[in-house]
Amino acid sequence: LPVANGGDDVTLRRVDGVGVGATLLTALGLAAVYGRLPERLATHWNLANEVDGTMSKPVFAGFSLVLVAGTYAFMRIVPRLDPDAEVTDPLYETVVIVTVAFLVTVNAYVVAVNLGYPIPVDLVVPVALAGLYAALGTAMVRYDGSAHGTWPTTPEGRAYANDVLGRSFQLAAVLTLAALAFPAYTTPLVVTVAVAVPVLALGYVAVTLDESG
Repeated sequence: LPVANGGDDVTLRRVDGVGVGATLLTALGLAAVYGRLPERLATHWNLANEVDGTMSKPVFAGFSLVLVAGTYAFMRIVPRLDPDAEVTDPLYETVVIVTVAFLVTVNAYVVAVNLGYPIPVDLVVPVALAGLYAALGTAMVRYDGSAHGTWPTTPEGRAYANDVLGRSFQLAAVLTLAALAFPAYTTPLVVTVAVAVPVLALGYVAVTLDESG
């Protein structure tokens, strides 16, 4: 696809590096342990930390590669669908990096558990999500929204929305880690945070935007 300017080209090359590197890492990791994995892998756990979903080994390997590579490809192509899009900012690069890194981490966790390492899912998922929220939130707070995006429709509004949403993700990271202090309720608390915090933040932006912009 044609690139609008040199800045876009640099950013998309970095995205390519992250996506291709993550896909290769996943493929090499799976190849290294493939023979040691069981024929059916536990791939999903319920609120009681019990296995309630499995995949055959070949399907899991293929799915893992398609998920990482497909997510990278999707995030690589989407900015180019808008000819006026600007993707030269650190926020976009951060979104790609943390999203792909999260997928690689989840895949590595599933592999580790199926190799016999007793890592509780109700510990790994909150920590991984907290890292994802913290990285995205920090990037959004630092992001200059005055020259990018289409909503809200003014530069000030974009900057304000990014700041509010970024701080909401930072709050979500803290609340997700705090949920670990309540082992019996960690999973429902994490789910509640994941759903409620961004929804409330978007509602807050919608209500206060005119006054702040």
